[in-house]
Amino acid sequence: MGDITAKYPIYGGGGPGQLGGGGSSDIRLKPGDFGELEGLKSRIIVAAGAGSSDSYNHIEDYGGSAGGLVGYPSDSGKSVPGNQTSGGYGIGPYKGRFGFGGGNGERRFYDGSPDGNGSGGGGYFGGSASSVEISYGGAGGSSFISGHKGCIAISEDFTEENPKFSEREDPSIHYSNITFFNTVMIDGKHLMPLINGSMSYGNPGNGSIRITTLFLYDCPSIFVNYNICSLNFNFIYLGLVICIK
Repeated sequence: MGDITAKYPIYGGGGPGQLGGGGSSDIRLKPGDFGELEGLKSRIIVAAGAGSSDSYNHIEDYGGSAGGLVGYPSDSGKSVPGNQTSGGYGIGPYKGRFGFGGGNGERRFYDGSPDGNGSGGGGYFGGSASSVEISYGGAGGSSFISGHKGCIAISEDFTEENPKFSEREDPSIHYSNITFFNTVMIDGKHLMPLINGSMSYGNPGNGSIRITTLFLYDCPSIFVNYNICSLNFNFIYLGLVICIK
């Protein structure tokens, strides 16, 4: 969820500004602070955040919903969503980027600063905020699942200065080779199950991840002993376990 008058990016990459953009949720292979590049690159599942809203003369411009392969712009169309290879277009801090939504934390109505805009949502690539100096909402970020049709994985040597993407036959697979099958993405414009068991169009609460066991493999073990060496009739054995699925 976005935070009021966010001077700095929201945890999960929501952009700063008049109302902070929604943060993303992810499963990654490397620990560390959210924004560390190596951690961001190791994400194998990313659920995007929505852009935040803003209003002018009592007319509200709703932020763009969190996306699947591509995010959604705000209702006014003044902000640009993230996609599979880039953040939403913008100038300077208003641009979405890898992992982060755009926004200007110095343009906030409170604390005596000028009135600002809504901010972009975080995601695989974040949405932009509007750079027009009037109240407009931010765009949503994009999502990613390794192995999901239409996704485009980054290369292991990806940097923001030199963005590179997978050139393999299936470009959706993360460079770690961890792949998911029978995947479904539900963006914020569609009905989705929430962590409390209810259904909603988009998630109005904090991000969450639920891992559910669908089935268990029956994995019998066969022990095979090999004689490694012998000396004066003293034997050393190595037990090998073979798991059959």
